[in-house]
Amino acid sequence: MLKVIPLHKLIYAGSSCSSVVLINDKSELRLVPSLYLAELSLAGKSINTVSNYGYRLNTFFVVLDYSTIIWKEVSQQHIDTYINIYLNQQLQLTEKSINGHIAAISGFFDYAWKFGFIKKPMGFRFSITDNEEGRNVEDSITTVASNLIEKYISDKKYIKLIQAVESKSDYIQERNELVLHIGYHIGLRAAEVVDPRNLLISKLINTDNGIANTIEIWGKSKNSRRVTIPFPLKEKIKLFITGRRKNITGDLLICSEYRDSLNRSFASKLFTKTVSNSGDEYFDQRSYHSLRHTFATNLVVSCYERGHDPWTVVPEQMGHEDVNTTFKYIYFEAVHNKRHSLLKKLAVKASHISRKSRFAQKEKT
Repeated sequence: MLKVIPLHKLIYAGSSCSSVVLINDKSELRLVPSLYLAELSLAGKSINTVSNYGYRLNTFFVVLDYSTIIWKEVSQQHIDTYINIYLNQQLQLTEKSINGHIAAISGFFDYAWKFGFIKKPMGFRFSITDNEEGRNVEDSITTVASNLIEKYISDKKYIKLIQAVESKSDYIQERNELVLHIGYHIGLRAAEVVDPRNLLISKLINTDNGIANTIEIWGKSKNSRRVTIPFPLKEKIKLFITGRRKNITGDLLICSEYRDSLNRSFASKLFTKTVSNSGDEYFDQRSYHSLRHTFATNLVVSCYERGHDPWTVVPEQMGHEDVNTTFKYIYFEAVHNKRHSLLKKLAVKASHISRKSRFAQKEKT
């Protein structure tokens, strides 16, 4: 479906011209950018120029949609990430093309302020990073941009995902929903969900016949980690064990109706099938591992709310061995929740991590 629609006859104050309008995935008009494009047409810009601006703005708004960011809440960090990581690194556009995108975006925000759609000028700096140190810092957070655009799953969309789970068997229905809950609430990898060392009923049940607060998880490395089970997930696990899972023998929490273990890729395939059932393009660039990314980001938020240090808690819960991996979640959470003062500190830390990584690499060689 086209998202940039030609408007062949725009009549205003007795004048007629051609323009374009933008629509979103729900076929709803993107009002303010469409009005901006109409203003360009009325000001005498050629239809080719207006169309080019339209396609550039559409790219920008699609990225905002995927990132669940409202255009009025865009920050300088969002602009920097969009220009230098998405346009420059991911799409690998030329400098001339990127400058065209900058012209469209900056013109749009100027229009939005001039005509009262926002209360004050956004005051963005639009620049393309081209120095070596800047590239090193940007390279260290490239995965952050990927999370920003493609991986994080909002609460609203997560609920929609759970609602899209379909099965003719009540047992399989509840088990499959639980598999998604496990990824979302404790950040297990797909293989970890069905690993016979991990989610054992004997390990999950505590001495009071309730669900334990923590459980030992074995992952990619030879080391295990202890994961905290939040109350909502404890309730779902207990309901499953004492309900539809009760009459199936064996110790595996996640198994077939005949107590058999499941394939390592089961959770990933389940996610893909559920996404297909949902019919929502929002999930097209996401996978079961996106639930783990989402858990990590939400875990950073929880650390701030509880006064805990995310640099300690996140690697403990996630099993990270590389500080760069922890950094990307703390950085993305700061971008996502607009922690502007923290972003400045993280930018400095990113440079430090980048220099430290290069030094370590030289030491190895």
